[in-house]
Amino acid sequence: MEFDDGELVDIELAQNGDVAAPKNGKIALIDADTVVFGSVTKHQEVIELLPREMYSDEEWANISSMKTYDPEAGTIAICNMDNAYQSTLEKLQGILDATGCKDWELHFTIGRGSFRYTKIDPMYKANRLEMKSPDGLSELKVKMAETFPDKAFIHYDFEADDAVIAKKKAQPDKYILCAVDKDVLYTLPGRHFNYYSRAATTTKAGNNLDEIKMTFFDVEPEQAMKHHYKQCLTGDTGDNVIGLAKVGPKTADKILAGASSAAECWERVVNEYEARGRDVFDAIKNMRLVSMHQISYDPETDSYSLELWRPEINNNKGENDE
Repeated sequence: MEFDDGELVDIELAQNGDVAAPKNGKIALIDADTVVFGSVTKHQEVIELLPREMYSDEEWANISSMKTYDPEAGTIAICNMDNAYQSTLEKLQGILDATGCKDWELHFTIGRGSFRYTKIDPMYKANRLEMKSPDGLSELKVKMAETFPDKAFIHYDFEADDAVIAKKKAQPDKYILCAVDKDVLYTLPGRHFNYYSRAATTTKAGNNLDEIKMTFFDVEPEQAMKHHYKQCLTGDTGDNVIGLAKVGPKTADKILAGASSAAECWERVVNEYEARGRDVFDAIKNMRLVSMHQISYDPETDSYSLELWRPEINNNKGENDE
């Protein structure tokens, strides 16, 4: 309890001992790939292998094909699934405590079947192909979906961030958007929740890192409108989207400064592409790679649909030019 104007009132404590946020009756709509990734990474158990001759050919073939097999160290890493599952539930409870939401809804991505690979550019995120995923990543996503079939969903034809944006747009008052990915958090105007957190720590190199807490933040309408046009200019190295050479965030902001509509933003993007030896089709391809507004959700049929991004044309341009 605590005092409020001299009277005792009930308060609720979060699992970490902090005061929980007031309840708001909403659902935490979570782009949850990062939640699961953190859980399985935290609970990898390294196993030292016996000499090669101790295994049959079939056993060794299975071992050497594992994503976490390290031939130099002679080890494999196995996820402790029970611990990772429990860690995921604790993280989700932490999000509920911090947001005041009554429940959560999770969205996951599995595989490379997204329309961005199949319809736009097979090299999308190709830079990640050589990266080793932690053991148990897909398995934990499947476990969550099977355990909570009404509120944990796996997507194969598009990505989890597409799904949460689509559902938030379709039912804005039902959800609080929760993510760590900038592609999600800056796509829609409003108050969203960044669930990234980190305890204060010291790195192996001796650098002290401050604590980072999960937090709400606000996105202005102009910021959301310009976000993907800015990404089209800068590119996204994490997703292997090749932007314009020597155009970083500050330069992109200058290019888009003063633009008051999506059509005007697009016109400036095209002008910049053409001025730097890239054509409009290249710009369209990149917009379709970065835009989070291509998947729609229909609550009545509980179904999703795809419509690839198309440029908005400034119909007012040239009206008084004759």
